[in-house]
Amino acid sequence: MMLISLILVAPTFAVQLGDPAPEISVASWVRGGPVAESQENKAIILEFWATWCGPCVDSIPHLSSLQAEHASDLQVIGITADADESSALIQRFANRNDMDYHVAMDKESQTWDSYMSALQLDGIPTSFLIDRDGHLVWYGHPSEIDEPLQNVLSPLYDRAQSVASFSLVAMFDPALSEGRYEEAGRIAQQGINATTGTTKSTWIGKLMVAQSQQFGQTDEIVENAERLLQSEVLAETLNIVSWQISNNQQSDQKILASMQELSRRAVAMSEGTNSDYLDTYARILFYSGNIPAAIIAEEEALRQASSKAERQWYKATIKAYKNGTLP
Repeated sequence: MMLISLILVAPTFAVQLGDPAPEISVASWVRGGPVAESQENKAIILEFWATWCGPCVDSIPHLSSLQAEHASDLQVIGITADADESSALIQRFANRNDMDYHVAMDKESQTWDSYMSALQLDGIPTSFLIDRDGHLVWYGHPSEIDEPLQNVLSPLYDRAQSVASFSLVAMFDPALSEGRYEEAGRIAQQGINATTGTTKSTWIGKLMVAQSQQFGQTDEIVENAERLLQSEVLAETLNIVSWQISNNQQSDQKILASMQELSRRAVAMSEGTNSDYLDTYARILFYSGNIPAAIIAEEEALRQASSKAERQWYKATIKAYKNGTLP
């Protein structure tokens, strides 16, 4: 895959979602080796991070898990632009923290300028998603990349639709986080009307999340849950929606029953091998009062865990469930 450099006359970089991704300029590879053209037909996650950044460190197990899960379709690259951190320091840190993906040092902050500065971003960790054809299609916190990644890797992937959807996400997320739930619902409806396939299902899920924050929306949420089950939908969408809504509506048994169905479908779609989906399913069972079944599901999540951090979390959760409490 050829990553194309942008030639500009202005002192600042310019890149739009949907454009060919800027070049990844590397001073040295600390873990792994050069990946650009040799990784044809692979999507790329490019994450900006630093050793001193706590949230960056917290994201390492998740990124390692994504690399392992999608080894044939994805290349994860962690890149640091911190001139105060030596290659030897980064290598020791990467080995100690099981960074099971490529790790590089930025070349004179050129990659930072091409991506972070170009989009007026300055906080880390920030991940950028590049599709198989080398186009930049998403950016955000690495904890939120699963659904966009599944979309990019789907046979039904539509770049133009995905980019347009991301523009609406940039309006939806602030509305939701700032408590403007009715406005968030209207934006979600725009997304539903403007998209098809799995992207449309993502927006149905977002509408449900907005509804779950409003009083008296039980019937609407249950109806949309059924609509979601009958749609072309990603397992990750089902998992995100069922997790968020069950945590918002812990005592509404009608909603919990619908979320249990969504979560069960996600587990089935992953053939029971995704520990995150099993963890969600266990939590909904716990909220529903079926603690023995919740413990069994969480024990299966532990068996499927791929990292030390995940195993520690699932063990703590099992212990809490056995005591009748949340972790």
